[in-house]
Amino acid sequence: MMEGHELWIFGAAAVVVAAVVLAARWYEKKRTAALQDVAMRLGLSFLARDESIGTQPFASLPLFQRGESRRFRNVARGDELFVFGYSFTTGSGKNKSTYQQTVVALRVANVRLPAFQLSPEGFFDKIGTAFGGQDIDLDTDPEFSRRNRLRGEDEVAVKALFGQALRQHLAMDPGWSVEGAGEWLIIYRKRKRVAPDELATFVEQARRFAELIGRG
Repeated sequence: MMEGHELWIFGAAAVVVAAVVLAARWYEKKRTAALQDVAMRLGLSFLARDESIGTQPFASLPLFQRGESRRFRNVARGDELFVFGYSFTTGSGKNKSTYQQTVVALRVANVRLPAFQLSPEGFFDKIGTAFGGQDIDLDTDPEFSRRNRLRGEDEVAVKALFGQALRQHLAMDPGWSVEGAGEWLIIYRKRKRVAPDELATFVEQARRFAELIGRG
């Protein structure tokens, strides 16, 4: 049976937890309203929840195959452009991690993309490469290859996507993760949710990337 001071501590902890939960819900509700406003200004439709995104052609890309408990939230969409929050979890118990990121998916005109993945090259990527993991290097741009990990089955076709203009663009604005195949491209920053007032700029950055890819 709990003594008085133990009951007080337990009650105080419960109040703190409840306050945190309520604050998080309030923040997410405010964020959704702000994102909806931005979507309207961009001429996009909006749904707070839209699991049908999982049936789109780009949903077969590697990002959407990772982990469990996959969720699509705050979905803004047009005919050939989608912007949404995507989350998934990996591990369990103390090792459980949740990844959240804002993703732009868009159809690329006049380019048939080979399946590829580009991401900033971190410490664990270097270890993976050392043990045989794929990392396509561009002989003409070793600095680009040092900063990024590039993967894809058709190495020749994948290399051809990253012309000088695109590499320069990435050098000036590093840290992007990009995946593509066929007509579709997704662009995001790993574990980063974009603030509503930054969303329009984020979309323009993604469109610029789509304009440059495969252009030599």
